[in-house]
Amino acid sequence: MSLRPKHLRQLSKQNWLVIENFLSDKLCNKLNSDLDTLRKDNNNIFTVADIGSDGSTNRVQDESSTPNQIQNVDSSYRRGETCTIGRQCEKNLPSSDARDNLYDIVDELREDLDDYFYDEDDDESEKLDPDLIEMMYAYYPKGGYYRRHRDAEKGSVSDIRKYSFLLFLNSDWKPDDGGRLRIHCDGYLEGDVLPPDILPNYREIEPKAGTLVIFRSDAIPHEVLDTHAQRRGIVGWFLGANSTGNAADEVTTKKKTMINGMDVATLDALRILRDSVPQIKHKLQPSKQQESGMLGMFFGDEEVKQQDQEKEDEIDDTTSKYWSKVCAFDENGLLTTLSLGGQRMHRIRPEIVLKPQFFALNNLQLGSTDLPISILSQWVASSANNLKTLHLGGNALGNQGVTTLLQMYLDASSSEPLPLRCLDLRYNNISGEGAKAIADVLLSSPQFRFLETLYLEGNDLGDDGAKALSIENSTITELFLGQNKIGSDGAAALAQGLKHGRLKKLYMEGNCIGPDGARAFTSALNELNESNSKKLEKLFVDNNDIGKDEAMALGTALDSATMINDGGLFQQ
Repeated sequence: MSLRPKHLRQLSKQNWLVIENFLSDKLCNKLNSDLDTLRKDNNNIFTVADIGSDGSTNRVQDESSTPNQIQNVDSSYRRGETCTIGRQCEKNLPSSDARDNLYDIVDELREDLDDYFYDEDDDESEKLDPDLIEMMYAYYPKGGYYRRHRDAEKGSVSDIRKYSFLLFLNSDWKPDDGGRLRIHCDGYLEGDVLPPDILPNYREIEPKAGTLVIFRSDAIPHEVLDTHAQRRGIVGWFLGANSTGNAADEVTTKKKTMINGMDVATLDALRILRDSVPQIKHKLQPSKQQESGMLGMFFGDEEVKQQDQEKEDEIDDTTSKYWSKVCAFDENGLLTTLSLGGQRMHRIRPEIVLKPQFFALNNLQLGSTDLPISILSQWVASSANNLKTLHLGGNALGNQGVTTLLQMYLDASSSEPLPLRCLDLRYNNISGEGAKAIADVLLSSPQFRFLETLYLEGNDLGDDGAKALSIENSTITELFLGQNKIGSDGAAALAQGLKHGRLKKLYMEGNCIGPDGARAFTSALNELNESNSKKLEKLFVDNNDIGKDEAMALGTALDSATMINDGGLFQQ
């Protein structure tokens, strides 16, 4: 029942972890029976769940409540019931073999976390307390919920919580039952309401029986969405053995791991990367390199080298401004963006870039880096649950490379939808075969349901590739297909795809769709106009040998002739 190394790596990388079927059906059924027994107890073992405490003795009224169990507490933030359990509480509860089994499993979880995260040689590392574990049954009636919150707040008694865990007990759960756990990944930790200037970013976990969820108590805001049926589970917290709850101590500890608002481990990883790739160093420190050639005309080489060294010694690389040409940081000093486009890295050692500090990125630019596919695919797969934009253009991936990369990307993901919204694969020698792999993985998998923008210019897709990309119910809204040798048959397939997808912008410059391809688009758009279901707003078809009459008809069907530019459009 222990956690596997890959689970612990995932928890370390993204601060949360989901494992389905962690508990057996048999144990879930026994725990459900125990929960029912305790809820029926007349000694008010189950109580209304307050915020951060459980001191009320009233019950939430639902279809299973008895007449004396009346709801009379403020339920604007949370509506549910809890019952505290744990070895320290057993003297107040009827005996249960199922709970004894549960306690053994929880102890194993704590030991696994300690074995992986605790370092006795690190003064800042803290062992989890084996004797202090908060745990309870959690019951939400139909109409229950728990709004966005964090389990550990700085300066409060809850700060001793290090890891939160949930074990769901909902047999035969259906999507219409509601009650999903929503984990927020937007990085906002200052309050429970997301400000309007921060975009939502979250994962939703189905509360199916046997599923385990673990996350860092102080780092992951979360909530229970409205339930449409009873929702049952176990919640708990592993506590720090040395925690004092002293906010000043926590701030001091945090400062030890930060320099000028930058995470020290991240800064070290960036320095190693910079010193391993001369082009990156030149980009970050251009003045020294540019001035050296001019100075050599007036001074000797040794004097120039000495001046160069003095200038390098004066450079302060502990500020985010220094690194701004290649990366961006969040408020916690962690990387959100890494832009290495054009930096030739084909000889880099894997351990330089395959670091946890580079796996939590939202935006990764690796265009024209010539990274080996083995490194590129492993890097992308390790970052799969965080990436929103990914640029891989100009890496000569070919059909096999793009197939390998996308399959590893998919295999590394959890069952929840991935946050990827924009993917750039232009100029990668991809033909129709590679386009089919893209369609099969990216456009057909529910994990990529948030993908909206896809760059594929400058490949060799041809008509077969265009047909492969014209699948129904694609989530793509912006598709770049310029210079892909797409003819009239491919254009006809794409035109038909407009009837079933969400495409708003289609870029087709420099292909060879000809008059027949233009007429296919015109016919499809006219049909969509008649049914008032046209979604396409922009269509760029420059340099496609269309002809003036077909171009005018297409512009009319699109109802936006300005979207069909003049440059070479009417050339016969």
